[in-house]
Amino acid sequence: MVKTNRGDPFIPGSSLKGVVRSTIEALLRAAEISSLRACNPLDEGTSCGAHKDRAAPLGDHCAVCRLFGSHLVAS
Repeated sequence: MVKTNRGDPFIPGSSLKGVVRSTIEALLRAAEISSLRACNPLDEGTSCGAHKDRAAPLGDHCAVCRLFGSHLVAS
């Protein structure tokens, strides 16, 4: 557990970001909304990482990667 210098419990923002991102990815995949898709980072063929091109148009990346960022797209 992470604590502040006063001994209070502390939750890092990156931990919250990860939980929110994975929840949104799961909801979008379940909803199957074509305009708001979420890639599967574990599937090389359908993930935004499959582009391997930083110059790819922003519209080629999923909504989650555009919002939270990835190794190819800044958030």
